[in-house]
Amino acid sequence: MPLATELFQEGLIIPPLKLYSRGRMDRAVFDLILSNVRTPTSGGRPSGPDRGQRDRPVRLEEAVARFGAAKVRLYSAIIQDYTEGFLRETIKAIPDGTYAFEDFLDDDGISTGPSRSAFA
Repeated sequence: MPLATELFQEGLIIPPLKLYSRGRMDRAVFDLILSNVRTPTSGGRPSGPDRGQRDRPVRLEEAVARFGAAKVRLYSAIIQDYTEGFLRETIKAIPDGTYAFEDFLDDDGISTGPSRSAFA
């Protein structure tokens, strides 16, 4: 089977759909997705909308408990401001000019041999 050269050769195109509403999965949307993958039972499960809440770093909660939310916010802002300033100065130090980049992939999946990628 040849590799796809355009999106429509990949199969069904599913536009962005709301998989969860008010914390509940829309089973019809989920079944539509599962009906269009090779391995619908491979163990993949969608994450609920509270996944980020459950998996956030515990250390942040520890810092808030130890130092208080106001101090954590203050020092987070200080770190972000420092990082932004450092990055802005680094970018300013780059001389004006035109820059180009070229790279090669082993192949592009369609033809054999190196595939050139150029960015300017």
